[in-house]
Amino acid sequence: MASKRSTLTVILALLTTVLLAGVQPAGARVVAVGERGVIALSDDGGATWRQAPCPVSVTLTMVRFADDRHGVAVGHGGTVLMTSDAGANWVVRLDGRRAAQLAKEAATTPQEQREAERLVSDGPDKPFLDVIVWDATRFLVVGAYGLAFHSSDGGTTWSPWMARLANPKSRHWYMARRAGNALWLAGEQGLLARSTDGGETFQSVASPYQGSWFAGELQGESDSGRLDPLQRRQSGDFQ
Repeated sequence: MASKRSTLTVILALLTTVLLAGVQPAGARVVAVGERGVIALSDDGGATWRQAPCPVSVTLTMVRFADDRHGVAVGHGGTVLMTSDAGANWVVRLDGRRAAQLAKEAATTPQEQREAERLVSDGPDKPFLDVIVWDATRFLVVGAYGLAFHSSDGGTTWSPWMARLANPKSRHWYMARRAGNALWLAGEQGLLARSTDGGETFQSVASPYQGSWFAGELQGESDSGRLDPLQRRQSGDFQ
């Protein structure tokens, strides 16, 4: 059996060599996620770190918290993880196979049916890349090839939202943000969508830039939801 010292050495070596893709505060704790299913926790502002157990070994791309204890992490293989103890323990709430089956069951048009069949046949190879967290029970996860799934019961059940989003080329969604009832999604090849009713409906937004939007932040907390992408440091809605 490995000693505590040797185990600690392995953990420290892992944390210094893997890519950490997302980081968020959970109260006084800092939670970071990254390659190989690594979830790292710090309770002293990043001075020291320890690794939390993770039920998957795929790359995790983003983590967000609703409050000091309840959080969601997303990643490759259509993975969605949730925690209710500030990141100390995690459970799988969605994976790529289940997501593909849900899309197939919800498909109503020939195009939706073709896309769903492709998801099923491809297997769980598509990552989720961002997540909106309303509270401890409501989430929207988005990702590659236009994937978008919503849960309002803490991840017990999920609804595909791809049909709500005009994305005929199935381009990637890289970013999702919320301010009040305003939601913004941004992604590949200038892809932009906005909702002003909490996600019930979305409108496509003309982009001033035809490259991909990888990150951005909303300005203020009102329902106006002004988006400030990092590639275009200018406040205000897009024209």
